[in-house]
Amino acid sequence: MIIYGASPMSPTRLQQAIDRFGPVFCQLYGQTEARIVIIYLSKADHLVPHRLASCGLPVPGTQVRLLRDDGSEVDSGEVGEICVRSPIVTDVYWKRPEETAKAFAHDWLHTGDMAR
Repeated sequence: MIIYGASPMSPTRLQQAIDRFGPVFCQLYGQTEARIVIIYLSKADHLVPHRLASCGLPVPGTQVRLLRDDGSEVDSGEVGEICVRSPIVTDVYWKRPEETAKAFAHDWLHTGDMAR
């Protein structure tokens, strides 16, 4: 198994890697505040060509939404910020109330990453 993350891989380059190394790839998307892994693209998902541009599906127990600045959910195909809810997501930054208020606006953890 080859696990990649931290940045998206272009679908073309990813397909080239699959052709060379086989169906051994998994993608992880996450951050420390949300128990490390938020979204997972499995090895099986890598066998479906149109999914290579995806970051995957939320791991069990995690809600993910793409939100606008006002906290409303974006329409399908629209770009929005990846926001997360989970019982394991941290709820404060220690002694940093301004950062906490910004990161947890509208009762979601705001990752700072954008997606469609």
